[in-house]
Amino acid sequence: METVDLENERKRILGDLEEKLDTTNTLKGAYDIKYDGTMKTLDQLKSGIDSLFNKINCDRSPIVEMLGEAGVTETNMMQYLGIVEQRTNELLQLFAFVQAREAEKQEGAVVPQPPSLLGQGPQPPVNTISIAPPTTGITSSQHTTKATADDYESDGDSVDEEENQTTYSG
Repeated sequence: METVDLENERKRILGDLEEKLDTTNTLKGAYDIKYDGTMKTLDQLKSGIDSLFNKINCDRSPIVEMLGEAGVTETNMMQYLGIVEQRTNELLQLFAFVQAREAEKQEGAVVPQPPSLLGQGPQPPVNTISIAPPTTGITSSQHTTKATADDYESDGDSVDEEENQTTYSG
């Protein structure tokens, strides 16, 4: 009878493990699909960064000095994007300068001041928020009373009395 019970227990455990294996394989398949999609997106991103880097004539020497000639990778994307941002700001400054020059050449035209583009991010909203401090429930008439030293004194000097009562036994 014991051998039959042990055999049934083994079959039940084997069935549970096979069910867990099927669930795990299903999850693995779903994660593989997500991984493949993520890698495809990452590859597109890397090629887009490299294309943009080349189109705006960014200087590769800082990247080559720091990271070698590996091209755009997952680990150096931010460095490439930093150089792209710097070059874009330079091009925007150049564009603003050219526009100012053209405005100077036109008679009677007001010469616009070229904006400073470096270091500017999105501007915060102009709305002002007023914050009212919480109240304590005390009215202004209650604030007029001043505390005196008598308000803070205790009925007896128990600390001083205890210190005086300690004796040395030595």
